[in-house]
Formats: sequence, C-alpha cells, structure tokens
Amino acid sequence: MARMAGKLTVDFERVARFALPRTGAALCMGMRAIGYERDGKVVAGFLFDLYDGQNIWAHVALESPHDLPRALLGAMLRYIFVVCGCQRAWARVCEDNVRSARFVERLGAHCVALLPGADGDSNVLIYRLLKSGLRAPYRGFLRSTAHG
Repeated sequence: MARMAGKLTVDFERVARFALPRTGAALCMGMRAIGYERDGKVVAGFLFDLYDGQNIWAHVALESPHDLPRALLGAMLRYIFVVCGCQRAWARVCEDNVRSARFVERLGAHCVALLPGADGDSNVLIYRLLKSGLRAPYRGFLRSTAHG
C-alpha cells in the first residue's frame, strides 16, 4: 500500500502535543512549532524556543527515523536562518541518542558541551549549528521555498 503524501502544519497545539513528550522540552512562552502530518496525523515536528535575535533552540520529534521529509527539514532551516535571521541554532541531545546526534552533525552542527547527568542518569550533549557552518547539501534550503 502506497504511503499518502503529507503536508506541513504550523498548528502549534497539535505539533506541541506530538513533540513535547518526545523531546523532553518544556512548554514556554514564545515557543513556535512546525510539523508534518500524514493521513491527518502529526508524524514529525520541530519546536523552537529561547529566541533572542541571534540564537534559537530547536527540538525535533519523529514518529520514526524515516519521518523527516525534505519539506519539513527545509522549513526548519528557513525558519531558523531566514525568517528569524539567527546566526546559530542550538540543540540538546541525550548522549545515548545516536540517531539525533548524527542528524545534527550531518547538518554541520558541532558538540560544544557535555552536561553530565543532565537528563536523569543520561548525559546531555549541547550542539551548535552556525549558519555559516551549514553543510553544502543543506544550504539550498535557505533559498528554496519548494516543499519537495
């Protein structure tokens, strides 16, 4: 059976309901969201918070590792670097979450800190993604508005 095409959503309540329990992020004033829905169900989402004009924190939640469509990845990068005009984005990744660490590293992020025991018994890695450090395959998203 073919998978139905999905679409982007900015319905904060629906994306937050999906993403908050999966990311460990805390709901805060000013938080924004971009999600992806398929068959009427949110299957992936980004939450953004702590925006100060130059920096923003991003949190990603996926139903499965295969649920990060190019449209959502592009929307996330454009939101951070074009819409918000940030020079850097930050991400918090549990040390044992190898998939998430690889994802942010593929984008060009670098681990800048280790917080021992910051997530219960788990260590937390802090990643920084500089706009200038975004890897070549992803820079095109900053110019594109296509959802492909």
